[in-house]
Amino acid sequence: PIGNSPHLQLTKDPNPNCSFTIRWYTMEGKLVLQETRTGFALSNGSIINTSKLFAGTYAVQVISENSLDIIQVIKQD
Repeated sequence: PIGNSPHLQLTKDPNPNCSFTIRWYTMEGKLVLQETRTGFALSNGSIINTSKLFAGTYAVQVISENSLDIIQVIKQD
């Protein structure tokens, strides 16, 4: 489970200048958080502020021009 400041880091080396959109969805499919980060930031690890999200399960999409990764996370308060 994650708290209010999860650390997001890509394991493959992304293009440092590439832009990534990070979208958080509830299990009902509602978009509740969206942020943009560079490949450089995500290769070094980036803190995401999830303090405004309720405890529960979320699908997180990390999207770039050439890729789409989806993970499921559980947020605790």
